[in-house]
This record gives sequence, structure tokens and C-alpha cells, in this order.
Amino acid sequence: MTRAHNVDALTALAGQLGSVAADTEWYLFGSMDREEEFSSDVDLLILCETAAQADALRAAIDLDQLGRPIDLSLMTFEEEREIGAVVLQAARKIYP
Repeated sequence: MTRAHNVDALTALAGQLGSVAADTEWYLFGSMDREEEFSSDVDLLILCETAAQADALRAAIDLDQLGRPIDLSLMTFEEEREIGAVVLQAARKIYP
């Protein structure tokens, strides 16, 4: 699967999750984002308002739905500001 296909699938998923994904930001990073030929997984970072929202997303997302495993990282916006994960991972926003 290509990066574009995975981005489409993930943005559709975010939309399907409705209120569970409200006010979140989704980022792709790693080998799939760089479109490396042999990427083995999909690295996804989701920034959430609260830890409870992160828990709800963790429960709602099937990590095997894309044909490659989703390596899911969830954190609050506050946690991200503290460590700068988006910059550290050179992540690119895919949703919204």
C-alpha cells in the first residue's frame, strides 16, 4: 500500500470515529511516511485533548485494519508540547 492509500484510510477512520476523534490531530511518520519501499508498519501519532480520549481511541482502533500493523502512539497535546514528538519524529499531519 502506498502512503496516499494509508492516509486516505486513516482520515476515513478518523471521520468514522466521530466524537471519539473530535479535536484530535493525526500524524504519519516513519518509513511509510517517507514512502520507503519496504515499510513494515504504519507509524501513527494521535494527539488528544485528554488521557481518557487517548484510551478511548486505543480501544476503538483496530491495529491490523490496513494490511500492515499500525504502530500507534497516543499522547495529549500537553505531553507533545513537553517532548516535541512531532518534530522529533519528523511527523506530517494527515488529519484534520
